[in-house]
Amino acid sequence: MKKYLIAMLALAATSAFAADTADELFSAAQLAAQDAQLLEKAAKDPSGAAGTTFGSYGNHNIQYNARTKSGSAEIHGHWVDVFYITGGTASIVMGGTVPDAQPGQAEGESRGTTIVGGHERKVAKGDVVHIPANTPHQFVLAPGQSVTFLVVKVAQP
Repeated sequence: MKKYLIAMLALAATSAFAADTADELFSAAQLAAQDAQLLEKAAKDPSGAAGTTFGSYGNHNIQYNARTKSGSAEIHGHWVDVFYITGGTASIVMGGTVPDAQPGQAEGESRGTTIVGGHERKVAKGDVVHIPANTPHQFVLAPGQSVTFLVVKVAQP
């Protein structure tokens, strides 16, 4: 799994669309230090979510997120998401349709309450999930569950 994540990060960083020259290391210690802080923040937020952006690099960015509640259904028209689960457990629903989709904050983004006709996968620490652009996806958490994850968001031309 780690090899897959490293390959995805390398691909994002070496893409012809990348305009940056920064090389950065986000250590396991940094991620661990963020866990408690983000989980506490997510628990207090009505959405059950908290996150931080580690860096933006031309055609991609790296974010670290925590969830303590299920999220909304999302569709990103211009972004691929690569999730690396760093802690906790959840289910992720992918594919299908979002019948009540409304425009989101970013251009090409839609959000809704649920996905119909998608497939559900359980995820846990160490798992990597690739979500192509225009693919509905949603984190679903049972009561008392939480999940932390690194996401590399890669822009699609």
